[in-house]
Amino acid sequence: MNSSMQQRSQAAGRTNGTSTNGTSTKGTVGTPDYDPRAAIRGAAGASGKASVSADPALRRRPIPRQTRNPGSAQTQRPQRNGSQAPGTPNIHGSGQNPRQMQNPNSHPQQRTSAPGGQSSQKNGAASVRGGAAPVRGGTAAASAPTAGTAPGVARTPKDDSEARRVRAEQLRKNEQRRAAKEKEDEPVETLIRLRGNVDRPFLVLVIILVCLGSAMVFSSSYAYAEYHFDDSLYFIRSQLQWAALGFVAMIVVMQFDYRWFQKLTMPAFFGTSFLLALVPFIGKTVKGAKRWIVLGPIQIQPSEMMKLALVMVLALYVSASRGQMKTFRRGIFYPYLLIGAVCFVTALEKHLSATMILLMIGTMVIFIGGAPVKPIAIAVGSGAGVVGLLILIFDYARKRVQFWLQPETDPASSGYQLLQSLYAIGSGGFLGVGLGNSRQKYLYLPEAQNDFIYAVICEEFGMVGAVAVIILFALLLWRGYVIASHAPDTYSSLLVMGIITQVALQCIMNIAVVTGSMPVTGVSLPFFSYGGSSLVMLMFEMGMILAVSRYSYQQS
Repeated sequence: MNSSMQQRSQAAGRTNGTSTNGTSTKGTVGTPDYDPRAAIRGAAGASGKASVSADPALRRRPIPRQTRNPGSAQTQRPQRNGSQAPGTPNIHGSGQNPRQMQNPNSHPQQRTSAPGGQSSQKNGAASVRGGAAPVRGGTAAASAPTAGTAPGVARTPKDDSEARRVRAEQLRKNEQRRAAKEKEDEPVETLIRLRGNVDRPFLVLVIILVCLGSAMVFSSSYAYAEYHFDDSLYFIRSQLQWAALGFVAMIVVMQFDYRWFQKLTMPAFFGTSFLLALVPFIGKTVKGAKRWIVLGPIQIQPSEMMKLALVMVLALYVSASRGQMKTFRRGIFYPYLLIGAVCFVTALEKHLSATMILLMIGTMVIFIGGAPVKPIAIAVGSGAGVVGLLILIFDYARKRVQFWLQPETDPASSGYQLLQSLYAIGSGGFLGVGLGNSRQKYLYLPEAQNDFIYAVICEEFGMVGAVAVIILFALLLWRGYVIASHAPDTYSSLLVMGIITQVALQCIMNIAVVTGSMPVTGVSLPFFSYGGSSLVMLMFEMGMILAVSRYSYQQS
């Protein structure tokens, strides 16, 4: 029995790298020729009675088999601090023998009672405990080779830093993609708020302009009405009726939800285009121009309706093509194809001023909508060339330009109206001759109540009155642009912008014609010039602006 225990102690001492007398046996553990299982089986066979695997104490821990690094000539041992030696690849996915990983209790480690063997056993167990944890923890990291490092090749600190850099770059890019995705998916919190009332400054300005315009229509027309119709109230009576109808239309329209305008855009545009196309065939000719359609007791001018219809359809188009307006096809070609068709039909009516206004309104809407500037400049230049060509083609337009440049060459015919307008402006002076005291309206100034009513304003109120009217229009335009800047969406904003731009263009062109700054054209002064259909249409447009003013946006 004692000989059996002594042989078992000798086998255990060889297993832990020491002999029974406490001397070290270097070169046994970690060498390819050493097999601990053969030593244990030999010790068990020598005893002849006890089986090694039958003792539960001997199954506590498997003996890790040290592997030699294929890329190195030296054997790498597990570190005591729980970390694996740098540059040592884990070939099997862990630091243990593959067979021992399948059945860790198949080859237990033996105990020894020898003093040297006991000490060596404790040290060996400590080394096993210190090295087992990092091998198991580093299995996943070691099993996947880093980019740029071939499997089985020892990694260097430079490779580790490169891997950390690549990993950090990937994490940064992933974070950027995630932030961009979240920002893209994050809804913009836009609150459309119903105001308690419409824009009151704009409404007050509209009422003031309509009242002043009605007063000036009576002052400038009663002499002409008395002479031709034996009724000095002929024009003012009709104007007040149209103004009342216009106020009703404005009040009704401003109660609508502005989104209804967007739904009615296409029917309104196609209906107005149909009426405009009928003018050359069934239109009524007045003073050589066929521009009106008579519908029973009502006489309408489709070109005035087309100004609003064009603004609406372009606003709808821009709102639908918001992200593609920078392209030539969506931002220039398609819009100007539509604008050109409308202007061509209007030019057939010998209505050059309406053609110019439609072209400028359409250009302004698509410019505000985000179309590229350079093609717009080319289009505007091309439009000016087309207008010049029309002036050369149509005889009436060519004569107007000729007598605009030299009105004194024909003071009794073609240059008569412009000369009389300049006389009226000069007679007014600084403060004017007083309300109703104009002399040019007594059959000297043609169309005193219509296109040249601003000349009568200058004569009766002087430069002070003329500037005051301009200030009122400037305030109206400013307030309209404020409403457009606070509109809840793109369509409503462009709608208000287009209507206000139309009013601004008509004011500028009318004042330019009256003062001789541009050829004489049939452009009326908004709110002042006599005309039923134009006044009702203008009040309808003001109602649309007031309807949009009831809504605003808040972004948070």
